[in-house]
Amino acid sequence: MKGHTINVNFRQIMLLQPGGVLLNRVQYSKFGLRLGSVSEFFRK
Repeated sequence: MKGHTINVNFRQIMLLQPGGVLLNRVQYSKFGLRLGSVSEFFRK
Protein backbone atom coordinates (compact mmCIF):
# COMPACT_ATOMS: atom_id res chain seq x y z
CA MET A 1 0.00 0.00 0.00
CA LYS A 2 3.01 2.25 -0.20
CA GLY A 3 2.15 5.49 -1.97
CA HIS A 4 -1.62 4.97 -1.75
CA THR A 5 -4.20 7.04 0.11
CA ILE A 6 -7.05 5.48 2.07
CA ASN A 7 -10.14 7.62 2.63
CA VAL A 8 -12.00 7.19 5.92
CA ASN A 9 -15.00 8.95 7.44
CA PHE A 10 -14.22 11.29 10.31
CA ARG A 11 -16.94 12.32 12.78
CA GLN A 12 -16.20 14.84 15.52
CA ILE A 13 -18.62 15.87 18.27
CA MET A 14 -17.93 18.58 20.85
CA LEU A 15 -20.26 18.84 23.85
CA LEU A 16 -20.15 21.42 26.62
CA GLN A 17 -20.93 19.64 29.88
CA PRO A 18 -22.10 21.21 33.16
CA GLY A 19 -19.27 22.73 35.17
CA GLY A 20 -17.43 24.01 32.10
CA VAL A 21 -16.09 20.63 30.93
CA LEU A 22 -15.76 20.24 27.16
CA LEU A 23 -16.04 16.70 25.75
CA ASN A 24 -14.49 16.08 22.33
CA ARG A 25 -15.31 12.70 20.77
CA VAL A 26 -13.91 11.59 17.41
CA GLN A 27 -14.90 8.43 15.53
CA TYR A 28 -13.23 6.99 12.42
CA SER A 29 -15.00 4.55 10.09
CA LYS A 30 -14.70 2.91 6.69
CA PHE A 31 -17.62 1.21 4.90
CA GLY A 32 -19.74 1.79 8.02
CA LEU A 33 -17.33 -0.15 10.26
CA ARG A 34 -15.79 1.74 13.18
CA LEU A 35 -12.01 1.71 12.96
CA GLY A 36 -11.39 3.65 16.15
CA SER A 37 -12.42 6.44 18.46
CA VAL A 38 -10.80 9.01 20.71
CA SER A 39 -12.34 10.94 23.61
CA GLU A 40 -10.81 14.05 25.17
CA PHE A 41 -11.95 16.13 28.14
CA PHE A 42 -10.97 19.76 28.63
CA ARG A 43 -11.53 21.71 31.84
CA LYS A 44 -11.05 25.46 32.21
